Amino acid sequence: MAEPVDHDGALAPRDYPGGPPSEVAGKTAVGYVTRFELAYRQNDEMKSNTDVGTGDERGSYLSRFDISVQNAWVASGPADSSVVRLKYVGSRTIHPGIEFDYITQYVTYYIDSARVVRDRTTRNDFDGTDTLDPDPWVDGEPVACFER
Repeated sequence: MAEPVDHDGALAPRDYPGGPPSEVAGKTAVGYVTRFELAYRQNDEMKSNTDVGTGDERGSYLSRFDISVQNAWVASGPADSSVVRLKYVGSRTIHPGIEFDYITQYVTYYIDSARVVRDRTTRNDFDGTDTLDPDPWVDGEPVACFER
């Protein structure tokens, strides 16, 4: 989790949604993955956008972060699991007011009751919805584990 930044207007680290819901399918799976991705990306952006200025004063920090899901695909995985792919764009503001928009992001999650695995790409040659690209089983990174 990202460390809080002690400045007015700085975002606090976003909490993760906890373990996956008991039924990981359809809209429930998309909602869970969207909340997880928002927390994952915001906390990652907070870590990468905290610079130390002069002395102990942090000079830049994240003051706004958001993603907007453009499309979502859900496929059933083996035994009570799902594979969820999101297509989204995002934006952020870094103090002192520098704004950025993200190119289209594609992220694929594998979720079951015990783990969450994530894989992301920003490639322009994205293979589309007919293939599992990015593939969390090949290039994914386990990002959360839970007791069953």
